[in-house]
Amino acid sequence: MTQMHTLEAEAKQPGRAYHESRAISFWLNFFFFFARRTPLLVRWSRPFWMMLSRHFFVDYLRGGIRKNTHWLLGPDASEADRRALTDRVLEHFYMFIHDIGRAGGLSREQLEAQIDAVEGEDHFHEIRKLKRGAIIATAHMGSFEVGAAAVRSLEPRVHVAFQHDNLGAFDAIRHRLHEKLGLIEAVVDQGWSAWLQVRDALLNDEVVLIQADRTMPGQHGVAVPFMGGHLLMPLGPIKLAVMTGAPIVPVFAIRLPSGKVRLVIESPIVVDAERDRPRDEVPGPAMLQLTKVIEKQVRAHPEQWLMLHPAWMEDQAGGVTSRVGAEG
Repeated sequence: MTQMHTLEAEAKQPGRAYHESRAISFWLNFFFFFARRTPLLVRWSRPFWMMLSRHFFVDYLRGGIRKNTHWLLGPDASEADRRALTDRVLEHFYMFIHDIGRAGGLSREQLEAQIDAVEGEDHFHEIRKLKRGAIIATAHMGSFEVGAAAVRSLEPRVHVAFQHDNLGAFDAIRHRLHEKLGLIEAVVDQGWSAWLQVRDALLNDEVVLIQADRTMPGQHGVAVPFMGGHLLMPLGPIKLAVMTGAPIVPVFAIRLPSGKVRLVIESPIVVDAERDRPRDEVPGPAMLQLTKVIEKQVRAHPEQWLMLHPAWMEDQAGGVTSRVGAEG
């Protein structure tokens, strides 16, 4: 996940936000450290830390989520509903910390056992018959690491494209998990070599796993209609598909009340090299289709979409600055 990367980057803001973000960065490192060593303690102490979040760092930690609830719930939602959804998002973020910490102590087989069911597996097997590789496009939802373990169980070689995180404890745990699962890392903030790596992997009929719902600093994005507003969606998955001819397969790891995970594999998106080639910052049909699939999952599970910052462009400095294509 790259959510922690943003929290750390915002630590450079002046005044109260600076001190709050530095404190939050400290506590996140603390949680990841203990989640790896004593996951049960982190899980049992969740009510205590959730109570603290309602009284400390309210503007910094909860402010972005509250802005997102305007779009997630609509303008007619009550304040009680907004507070409740904000609490649920934070609870799922806390469980993400617990899950990734606990995963460090589990075997690959134990991680795969966390999968309760797989929906749409036939979609994946059918598209793999094309022998053109596959771009697994996912979102900041549910239990990403368990989802990665499930994908790895289907494929012998899986590359994961991601950015390094400024939270050292999280980055170290994630790296160990990638090694345990046999994932091949492609660190995109290291430059073109990572993109050449995943391009060559797709041309060799291998699989690339990539987040598709968030444009990180330094990445190119395009404004796309999303639940009444606009998100700045990353162009990486589309560019890779145009470059290699690989289909995009949206996959989501949804956490169930039981604690297990349901893997949802949506219908593949086959990119047209001409119509979908990124140009003039206007989203092509494939980008619109991918965004609609992500929107469907966010509508169904808004509490599991781990966006702690204001996600909609309308709530960000500068607003919607890119040209936007038609809804369709």
